[in-house]
Amino acid sequence: MSLLRIFTNDYDTFLALDRADLREAWREHIGAKSEADMDDFDSWDWEEVPDDKPIKIWCDPAGNPHEPHEKGNALVTRTAREWADLQQRGLLCSTEI
Repeated sequence: MSLLRIFTNDYDTFLALDRADLREAWREHIGAKSEADMDDFDSWDWEEVPDDKPIKIWCDPAGNPHEPHEKGNALVTRTAREWADLQQRGLLCSTEI
């Protein structure tokens, strides 16, 4: 069983198996139809987040990543590995939401 990894470009944070899978997860997320649609992805410096790095994410009262402005939402801190083990492949969070 392959473990999901966390990747970030300082704006978007994704879960994927590896860098190639990250590119595909991004493609699926934005609905890219052509390589030209992937220009933003290719221009960003994606960093793999170490498993032990703490990550703070706004979550709803049930602990699921969510936008910060809903009543009851709070910042939750977990390690990258903990987030990866709890979430599914794809977008984890974004500063752009």
